Amino acid sequence: MKNSLLKRLDSTIRQYTWTGIVFVVLLLVFTGFGVYSNNLKTVNSSVETMAELMTDFGPLLKQPYAVTKDGYVDGKKINVSSYAYYEDNYLYISVPKGNFYEIYRIDPEKLLAKNIVLIAPDGKTPFSGETISPRIGKKLTIDGMVGYAHPFKAGVMSWWLFSGIRTTEVILNTLPVFALIVLVLCLYVYISRIYLVKTKNSLSKDLNYLQTLVEDFARTGEVKLSLAGTESWEIRSLAKILYNISEQMKETQENILQRAGTDELTKLANRRAFEERIEQRISQGGVFSLLFMDLDGFKNINDTLGHEAGDEVLKAVAEKLRKVFRQYDFISRWGGDEFAVLFEGDAEKNLDKIRERINNALGSIETEGGLKVGASVGTSVYPIDGKTKEELMQIADERMYADKIMKKVKA
Repeated sequence: MKNSLLKRLDSTIRQYTWTGIVFVVLLLVFTGFGVYSNNLKTVNSSVETMAELMTDFGPLLKQPYAVTKDGYVDGKKINVSSYAYYEDNYLYISVPKGNFYEIYRIDPEKLLAKNIVLIAPDGKTPFSGETISPRIGKKLTIDGMVGYAHPFKAGVMSWWLFSGIRTTEVILNTLPVFALIVLVLCLYVYISRIYLVKTKNSLSKDLNYLQTLVEDFARTGEVKLSLAGTESWEIRSLAKILYNISEQMKETQENILQRAGTDELTKLANRRAFEERIEQRISQGGVFSLLFMDLDGFKNINDTLGHEAGDEVLKAVAEKLRKVFRQYDFISRWGGDEFAVLFEGDAEKNLDKIRERINNALGSIETEGGLKVGASVGTSVYPIDGKTKEELMQIADERMYADKIMKKVKA
């Protein structure tokens, strides 16, 4: 599952990277097309305005080049019947003044910008000699420029004013904008990729920890909150939830075992069950004994080898006690490293043999480092030493500790 999820995340990162690159390219194409189209619209709008201004040349002219009545200027026949015409790369305009004509000669290169071209009524352009068939709204290409032509009236003649732009000029003008767009988008794709890769690495760590967490929980039913501090808050929250569940399960299990009268660790009867058994046995009458045992050397094992080793020793002690006593004797774990046995008959008569058997059995328990465990034993007999549970337990406990003190004195 983890590998499958990481593979899908790798695939997502690759797809995102390529998608980002394609997005950058498409955005550049559409932006370029939009800028180019916008420039053409601007050109078309400006040529319409200029054509309206060009309809009447009067405001553009200051003084006539020549005045003629018969149509000759400097010995050369001038076509005065046309309002405007090209000749020798000049634009001639004839303006009637009564019986005379004022002739104006205009150099288009001085009058018009470089991206403006005049087109004669017959479709000819002054410099290239091309013959053009202009129409309103039709895109034209003249002298490497793309643009639009718009008609204007020159007397009774319809001339055309062309305004265009060069593709290279559009690219050069918009290059800084393109560069900024590319930079911003590339940074966005790059930073996003870094974030996704970092997310993938973090997710991989989280999945490893989650796998360990779930495996431990499934195997032992316990969760250890040994977090490194680099996990995501979701993983920390899940670990806390599983830890709480494990603690609740342990508590529930302990409660069940308590109600069932069983010690969880040794699987012997617990203190509550032992006390109930004493009450039951007193009600039946007859002679029986209580044996209280406190382990010798257990604290040293716990302190030296740790609590887990101590728990293993307690379980081994329980197994040995099952073999030392009879099946009808009632063995229990009193608590901590103390055990209690309800012994049928008078144990006081054979107490030395019972102590010897107990210590021989416990002495065979092997621990790391050769540490040994034994037991101090005290007993009380019903009804000789007491007739109530409390009396019997108190006397057995006192004699157990007396046995422990005697061992220390002898040592």
